[in-house]
Amino acid sequence: METPTLDKNINLAAELYTKGIKDQIKSQDIWRTGNLYRSISSTIVPLQTGQEIAVSMLYYGEYVNDGTYAIQPPRRFVELGIERAEEQANKIIEDSLAKDLDNEITSNLQWP
Repeated sequence: METPTLDKNINLAAELYTKGIKDQIKSQDIWRTGNLYRSISSTIVPLQTGQEIAVSMLYYGEYVNDGTYAIQPPRRFVELGIERAEEQANKIIEDSLAKDLDNEITSNLQWP
């Protein structure tokens, strides 16, 4: 099945995740040089079964997020950012899939 609406709008969902994580970095004041903040990005990764949104950041972002013996407490900015963006991102994806499915069904209907 072709998914032109989803293919277009999945980038919007990815941007929401990126923004959510960056907003958490700001709100938790995890800011020294700004390098971690600027490194947050998302990409669409093709899979055999479809696509997924992958978020990346500088290597030390994992330690700031999860905490270490020297970085306490864990900040969990990734999880919190994704959680805040998830409802809106899921709606974009669901609406896009519904539109593509509707278009697919409509284009394959044969009227007598």
